[in-house]
Amino acid sequence: MQQQGYKTQEELNKDEEGGRISIRDAVMTDEPRLAVGRNNEPLRCGGNHRIAAAQALDLDYIYVYVVLWHESSCKEDFISKYGKQ
Repeated sequence: MQQQGYKTQEELNKDEEGGRISIRDAVMTDEPRLAVGRNNEPLRCGGNHRIAAAQALDLDYIYVYVVLWHESSCKEDFISKYGKQ
């Protein structure tokens, strides 16, 4: 991460020509996942090591999957506070 920046799993699983790497050669770690709580707070659901590494490197942002929104949360408020959609 420090030398090449944050890369998504899709980017990590491509060869130098941009083709897909064989499943035997692929890096098989989870993309970070979040749930959004009732007060728009992000709740970690997976990929904690990648989140911790990004925080330790003081990265401005990383890509995550939001897998669950609490029915009382407001997507627009969450996105405006925490970043890109």
